Amino acid sequence: MPGGTWVNAKWPASTRLCTTAAGETIADVIWKALSKAMPDRVNASNYGANVHYIGGSDLKAGRYYIFGDLSPGGWGATPHNDGMNAAYNRNGNCMDLTPEIAELFFPVYCLRRELIMDSGGPGKYRGGLATKQTWQIVGSDNASVSQMMTRTKTGPLGLNGGKAGKPGRAILNSGKKNEKVIGGKTPSGAWRMSLFSNFHLKNGETYTAECPGGGGWGNPLERDPETVLNDILDGYVSVEKARRDYGVVLTAEKNRINSAATIALRRKMMKASMVLKGKGPKKTKEY
Repeated sequence: MPGGTWVNAKWPASTRLCTTAAGETIADVIWKALSKAMPDRVNASNYGANVHYIGGSDLKAGRYYIFGDLSPGGWGATPHNDGMNAAYNRNGNCMDLTPEIAELFFPVYCLRRELIMDSGGPGKYRGGLATKQTWQIVGSDNASVSQMMTRTKTGPLGLNGGKAGKPGRAILNSGKKNEKVIGGKTPSGAWRMSLFSNFHLKNGETYTAECPGGGGWGNPLERDPETVLNDILDGYVSVEKARRDYGVVLTAEKNRINSAATIALRRKMMKASMVLKGKGPKKTKEY
């Protein structure tokens, strides 16, 4: 590869996190190309990478601190199974820093660490769910956060008819009146650079990392409705998304499949899809 390029950098170009970010992108580009030749052997895209560092002065300990963490995201679905939830970068070979350890050594408090509903890309096999982590600054008057997060514009791509996973975001003071997206897509649709350094955090403020979800594999309308129901009951997929992306309708009690409504909706969605592709209607499997 020619020197001075993105994949063969020359000094003094930065190569920080090259394996966890650039390596993931390179792998997905290669896999996507191979998918055209062997679609039944290639996975959908993973979440990429997300690393953040928080540092500043620890007022209680009287010293400077810095800690880094990795927020796990969703892995892409395979031709045979759903993608893994809350898994780490394929190339990073890293583990997360548990909240208990971070809170013991640094002036931070973990307010939230959970899976993000609807973050996995829809498909016959669903993309893995991403995580949301919220860190609050407690006892530091000059804290700052630096972050590198990938897949924040479109999210990890799906394959063979599967849809993209949910893009990642970084949020200041999530859930508060002064909430602000500082990396990724804003509520207005604008995009903010998701690689940044030394974003100031006041004492008491919070930083939230929402990782991307994995891409889906295969047509979502071919996913077993009972599997979609299990996803709903597990809190992985919302009732609204089940209807919109999977064509699955529940009964009024929201705990069973409305078979007749599901068959009718899937036929309608499949027909609309075929019309858009310039093809005739396709008979769907009845459940």
